Amino acid sequence: MMPYSIHGRSISLSLLLLASLASTVQADLFHYKDGRIISGKVLGQPAEVEIAGNSTTVWTVEIDPGVYIQVLKSELVLGSGYEALSKDRAEYAQLAAQAPRTVEGQRELVVWCLKHGLADLAKAHQLATVDIAPDDNAVRVAADYMKDRNGRWQKKEVIMGQQLGKVRQGRLWRFPESIAHQQAEEELAKQTVEATKDLRRWHNVLSSRNANPQNKNYQDAVLGIQQLDNPLVVGTISDYLLDSRKEIPAPLRMMYTEILARFQNFETARVLTQVSMQDADPQVRARAMDLVASYGAEVAIPVLTGYLGNADNTMVNRAAEGLGRLSAQSAILPLINAITTTHSMTVGSEATNASPTSGSFSTGGQKTISVPIENASVRNTLTQLTNQSFGYDRAAWIHWYASQYAAPASDLRRDP
Repeated sequence: MMPYSIHGRSISLSLLLLASLASTVQADLFHYKDGRIISGKVLGQPAEVEIAGNSTTVWTVEIDPGVYIQVLKSELVLGSGYEALSKDRAEYAQLAAQAPRTVEGQRELVVWCLKHGLADLAKAHQLATVDIAPDDNAVRVAADYMKDRNGRWQKKEVIMGQQLGKVRQGRLWRFPESIAHQQAEEELAKQTVEATKDLRRWHNVLSSRNANPQNKNYQDAVLGIQQLDNPLVVGTISDYLLDSRKEIPAPLRMMYTEILARFQNFETARVLTQVSMQDADPQVRARAMDLVASYGAEVAIPVLTGYLGNADNTMVNRAAEGLGRLSAQSAILPLINAITTTHSMTVGSEATNASPTSGSFSTGGQKTISVPIENASVRNTLTQLTNQSFGYDRAAWIHWYASQYAAPASDLRRDP
């Protein structure tokens, strides 16, 4: 049978591969650290020898009739360097000798080899199907071939690796940068777990219902948290502060706000701003605002501005106070729009009323209405930022704002 060729390159290499593997299925295998694999028959028992002051095992191996070599255990892959002849490889030799040289016959051997962990032989028989049926597209795809940009069949590893620069990771082909990014994330996750291990333990001590400040474990936990200086703890502390499902003592929350401020970055500024709005304790809120004002105003201002549209009127006024604390000139127009806000309220009663005179009953009903509310903190912050006082007159505020910040009419002319 003539070898089938595409673009001048023989693809019947599977025959050579199977021939080279045939000698391994009835022999012991030795896997060297440098990647070499040698097959042969071990003669006698291994011996212990001393080389350069180190003891190692040595086998005498017949690799061809009358050709003997010595294999040192110290040169083999640690743990799996010596692979004695297995029942599976011996059984494979019998099956391969009887299998028909057809696509189906080779596929059955592929399945059998994969099932018994003989991946090298499975790959060789998969390639053999391409030699048998070179014009069958399904056979080529199953053998890990694909078409390149020019419509030529090539091994997927050639297209993905050499042409596209990807590398194989498991069953996927990925760019090296993507793998490096994933590995970096995995390493960061491991480091974070290690960095927060003590923090979680200390947190459990201090947040316990049975926490006792006189207890040594309690005091050690306080000292440990106060000394935290690894930025990898930021995520865990942020979760503790913002997770409303698990209430923790106010002194511990106060301590956490101080810790976050040590790491002056975007994320800690964002979290401290959220704490200044959401924490139940006014002292914790005030301290969080003081801390974020010291380094993160440019992060805090957009967050606080977003709260001006909150459905909760208390949050609207709290955000205005924060913007005043930060002297947020960029928030003047959003503050004007929030000088009066509309909020939903439920009115009425579900009680049943009886009339003693008429003998009738009436059922009170509840309904939701929209109520405009004047926001005093918004007004006060506007006055602070602008040195103007228009009360709750939104139209007057808008007119003033336009006179100060709108472009002059001459600036609006089109160029000829």
